[in-house]
Amino acid sequence: MIASLRSFEAKKGVQLCRLNPNNFNWHKAIDITNRMTKVVNSDNDPYVEYVASLPWDFFCTFTTRYKLTLPSARRLMGRLHDRLSSEVSKNRLFWVAEPFDCKEGYHCHGLLYLQDQQYNERGIDFSLVKTTYEIVSGGKKGGKSMANTHLSRYNAKKGAARYCGKYLLKTNADYDILNS
Repeated sequence: MIASLRSFEAKKGVQLCRLNPNNFNWHKAIDITNRMTKVVNSDNDPYVEYVASLPWDFFCTFTTRYKLTLPSARRLMGRLHDRLSSEVSKNRLFWVAEPFDCKEGYHCHGLLYLQDQQYNERGIDFSLVKTTYEIVSGGKKGGKSMANTHLSRYNAKKGAARYCGKYLLKTNADYDILNS
């Protein structure tokens, strides 16, 4: 990730952080940017541009039937990534957790890349992601799934990367990019 980040910086003429590239900390870089920037327009934010520059297969929305806190959202997305990593040789998940508008708790949006082309060609990648999320979020209780997943094929022109990226600099959200 560091090599692609540095390549992006050189191409765009920006420096996203001055941290040691061998010890890159995405959260620390965002925190530095927060302190240096008073007003952020996500359309011009280098982090959003970096996320948008990466290849993605899906735009995802993940919800649960139970109240999800920010720490539990982080654990849930980590479990999802770990479980997908055991199914697909390489994947990347960029996720953000945001609060619901009408109820307590959080839900997650994400961008997902599955490098293993055998899944894409066989068309089972939708069911793989949905089934994996159902398993890591608690399965079924009383015949009802504890999870809801909305997946759509990623289309860069629709702005999903910018939509997810707008939460990078908000205080009531959490985010991460996970690679395997």
